[in-house]
Amino acid sequence: MKKLFFFGATVAIAALSLISCKNTSAKVENRIDSISYATGVMYSEGLLDYQYQVGLDSAYVKEFIKGIEDGAKEKSEKEKAYFMGMQIGDQIATRIFPMVNEQIIGGDSTEVVNQDVFFDTFFKSMQGAIMDMTTEQAQQYVRACQEAVNEKAMEEKYGDNKAAGIAWLENNKTAEGVQVTESGLQYKVITLGTGEKPTADSRVKCNYRGTLIDGTEFDSSYKRNEPTTFSLSSVIPGWTEGFQLMPAGSKFELYVPYQLAYKSQDRGTIKPFSTLIFEVEFISIEK
Repeated sequence: MKKLFFFGATVAIAALSLISCKNTSAKVENRIDSISYATGVMYSEGLLDYQYQVGLDSAYVKEFIKGIEDGAKEKSEKEKAYFMGMQIGDQIATRIFPMVNEQIIGGDSTEVVNQDVFFDTFFKSMQGAIMDMTTEQAQQYVRACQEAVNEKAMEEKYGDNKAAGIAWLENNKTAEGVQVTESGLQYKVITLGTGEKPTADSRVKCNYRGTLIDGTEFDSSYKRNEPTTFSLSSVIPGWTEGFQLMPAGSKFELYVPYQLAYKSQDRGTIKPFSTLIFEVEFISIEK
């Protein structure tokens, strides 16, 4: 009886008789054939489902298979370039265009990416032409569009939170001792220290307690029984600005509008467009 060698183990060919006589036209005669057969089964898992998931017509399974076969054949350098381009083109059509339409343009079915403009720019830029935007400028522009789309979506959901914060600040600015900066930051001096004022790049040590306008506490170094240290260049704009008003040794209350805090971000307890209140005790500048 012929033996089938499978990953070092000897298996009777009878156990896999359907392989050679019914399910495949390729002969399975040795260990390499057995490995080839097994990996063919293994890597085919889910491919038919994948065809349906990406919307290919079930009537074209043969064409799908032929495409796989042609793609796997040994190719000339010219053919390799073409097939690689085909793969990138498929990714653009199935992933990039839908992402741009949904996340950057805004999901409006009447407004979709202009493919003629995209490909004209894409190919010229790819070949080194001088474009009207640098890559960095393009990224900044796209990021701004994406943030605007996200802010619009968040505003539809959290518009009441935004309005409540604006109304609260409007009322608070008339309270005794409250001062307002040009940016809209409000603050109140509890204790004015005599130390050095920090710059926007300073590293500072402080204790603080943060609450929402309804009194909900979302963070407190006092509860951790340990001051915190951070760079003013790495925190929300309201803190970067507010600390520069404080000599070391000061204690202030900062009333931070949403645009100087986390804007339209959802940060758990801090919902989009939240106005934040901080009690801040500025201990020292860390040299």
